[in-house]
Amino acid sequence: MSVSTKSLAGLAMMALLVLGLGSACGGVTAASANDGGAGATGAAGGPADGAAMDAPGADTPGQEGRIAEACAAVAKATCDKRVECSSKIAATGVGIIRLFGTMSECLARQTLQCTAAFHAPGSGHSLATAQECVSAFANYACADFFANNAPTSCQPAGSRINGAACAFNTECKSAFCTGEKNAQCGQCAPEPAVGASCVSSDCGHGQACDGTSMTCKAPGASGDPCDSNDDCGYTLACLSVAAAGGAGTCKPAGEAVGTACGGTMPVCDGSQGLSCAGAVGMKTCVATTFVGDGQPCGPVAQGMFAGCTGGNCYTAKGLAAVGETGTCKANAADGAACDVATGPQCEFPARCVLGNGTVGTCKVPGGGCG
Repeated sequence: MSVSTKSLAGLAMMALLVLGLGSACGGVTAASANDGGAGATGAAGGPADGAAMDAPGADTPGQEGRIAEACAAVAKATCDKRVECSSKIAATGVGIIRLFGTMSECLARQTLQCTAAFHAPGSGHSLATAQECVSAFANYACADFFANNAPTSCQPAGSRINGAACAFNTECKSAFCTGEKNAQCGQCAPEPAVGASCVSSDCGHGQACDGTSMTCKAPGASGDPCDSNDDCGYTLACLSVAAAGGAGTCKPAGEAVGTACGGTMPVCDGSQGLSCAGAVGMKTCVATTFVGDGQPCGPVAQGMFAGCTGGNCYTAKGLAAVGETGTCKANAADGAACDVATGPQCEFPARCVLGNGTVGTCKVPGGGCG
């Protein structure tokens, strides 16, 4: 058995959390990767410190530097939390490895996301809320981080009414921008309820997009019924009552190398970089080996599982399923081609803006939506 699809999706969901950016990045399907976010600093005093940000030209002298400082702090807190929530096996953090490859890339891309959101028209972001958001990370549980349930100060509402164009949640009075998953712009709308479609939109706070049904759902708690690992929350996996699959129960995932797994045994915690591998009847949790673009991934040898650095594992049909061996495709750079079906995906925070079918171009969302 390979890394659970839930753990991969959980790590990517974390990339959407901080400062209300949930709908700012391209959707991550249940078989891709997941992560989280952090806070900001800003010089105290001065009328600009608590002022909400509007259009790019509205900055007062010196404020651009303060925004840069705040976003650098937001990025550091985000990336640090990502490490904290995924470093039980790999000290560098599996979430960092899967989404960005390196900490420096995480810091750069999270800063890019934060800056774009600050400058979006009608944005509810301010230096004051950024500071509050950073402070809130001290008590931000990994379970909430994993479930896209950020502190209130990290997701301030904006000024745009429902139906108005948006690129980010925080431009909207509803604090939610819909229809933006594979487009540069969406529309402000009420936050979706559990069961809403997540084909073209991201899910609401505290929800995840189920990769099978493509609907929003709240992560299951220990003991809740489940059909797949996607149904269960942080550190949990779906233990099926039947060897061939079927209805099961969310149970704690194996969190240590050497833990027996497979069959009716616990599923290994993929969010921490563990995979179930070995001979039939003798499988144990092993540390995932991370490889680069073009390398074989999945169960590449008995007792060994390979994951992708800064990308995802694909077969000719799409994202590799449990038990399938595929090839790593690194996340595409800004302006490069992307394919939401067969890969590659875009490097966060860029979205795969579709052109023809499943093929598109990676574009970083900006403030040009109305």
